[in-house]
Amino acid sequence: MNDNFELIDGIWYEYDGDTAIVSENIDDDLKDKFIKIPSEVKDSDGYIHRVIKIDFSAFACCEKLEAVEIADSIEEIGKDAFSGCENLKFVKLPNKLSEIAENMFFDCANLQTLVIPDTVKSIGNSAFWNCKNLTDLILPESLEKLGERVFSYCTKLTSLFIPASVNEIHSKSLSLGSSFERLEVDGANVKYFSEGNCIIERNTNKLIAGCKTSVVPSYVTEIGDSAFAMTSELKRIALPQGVVKIGKEAFLKCYNLEEIRIPSSVTQIGEKAFEECNFRRARLICDFAKKPEGWSDDIGVNKKNIVWTVKQGILGRLKSIFK
Repeated sequence: MNDNFELIDGIWYEYDGDTAIVSENIDDDLKDKFIKIPSEVKDSDGYIHRVIKIDFSAFACCEKLEAVEIADSIEEIGKDAFSGCENLKFVKLPNKLSEIAENMFFDCANLQTLVIPDTVKSIGNSAFWNCKNLTDLILPESLEKLGERVFSYCTKLTSLFIPASVNEIHSKSLSLGSSFERLEVDGANVKYFSEGNCIIERNTNKLIAGCKTSVVPSYVTEIGDSAFAMTSELKRIALPQGVVKIGKEAFLKCYNLEEIRIPSSVTQIGEKAFEECNFRRARLICDFAKKPEGWSDDIGVNKKNIVWTVKQGILGRLKSIFK
């Protein structure tokens, strides 16, 4: 092992002058199920080093680990720091942390509760992917950005409140295997608002995120990319007249979706918008005579499951008018 590395109380540190970084750790080296990351450590020569960071993948796949307490002096935790710690239940994060990094708690299946410090401004991609026992999470008032797949497969996390400070929500932030029943945005948020358990952009009336209980408001003009993707418990949803566009993968892998009607206002549908939905028994009912030019050639639905409700030809048009 390089002289700059040292094992202290079962934790590996890397020294750089008077500072130290928590380095990559191996499960077998951990002495206890509970570890505490201190604000400083004393090396074998008696020198004191300030602990300033937990490096990327530092505790990745440490299955022995169940609880972690991190000193408030630590301001940075790298991506994948605790990914794959399948028995991790409790983490006390430092109160100067500015980011929940990408994959930080990826596949931490037993993580139950977590307090995010009110200094955190962003939550990275897949930060809580498959944290299936996470039941409660309060997003801090400091938060500005949510990455993609943040809450995928958090199957016990049923509600989320978006603070006023959030100004960027990735198109896949709240979909892809999430189980939300309630989505709400602080009324003071200048970019987003919520209605009918939908999150909507103020300036465009674009629905960017929905859930299994969503009721699409009548003024929505666009269903965003991946807005309902992999919402497996969604069975039916009504799209109001006035929706002009359905984004790509908007209803991707909504396995239990039984029926959806496409109003005549929809001029654009993106690729794989309905890919792998349950259209073996159900139907895509379209208020058109044929596929509009603005629809992708691959919306993810077999032609035999599409019903065109408007009859073609002069006789058909006359019937539609008098109807």
